[in-house]
Amino acid sequence: MSTARIQLKLSRVGYTDEQIESFDRQTCMTKLAKLIVRGIKVDETQATVPQSPIVYIEFERERLEWERQKFAEEMALKGHELEIKEAELKLQKDKMKIKEEFENTPAMKVKQFSDALKGTVIKMSSDPIEIASFFDQIDSLFVKVDIPADLKATLVKP
Repeated sequence: MSTARIQLKLSRVGYTDEQIESFDRQTCMTKLAKLIVRGIKVDETQATVPQSPIVYIEFERERLEWERQKFAEEMALKGHELEIKEAELKLQKDKMKIKEEFENTPAMKVKQFSDALKGTVIKMSSDPIEIASFFDQIDSLFVKVDIPADLKATLVKP
């Protein structure tokens, strides 16, 4: 067993630091052996220096103050994180609103419906007999695709 450990055990049974410092290793071992022979249990869980209630209360006060500050800092951090998340959510909503407004413009609707009709509409020929079948086909496609009335004339233009 090391000298420091023997000194620690002696301090736990009641020897003061000044007394222990004056002992050499052999004296410390002898004192510890006498304590063990007498049946005095050297409990390693006892405090080395008995503390007064005032010191303990002051220590607890400082610990509680530290915990309070730590809690306040954590709450401030969580508040900042919440503000950042709210700002991100607002930005995302704004982006969605702008995208929706852009998609609902007449130009985008015309493009969307012309893409839907592309490849399904036959070309209008210059033969007057085929013009009637062309408009019948276009009308049936307009109904199937559900094209608004204000866009029909624009989509028929070549």
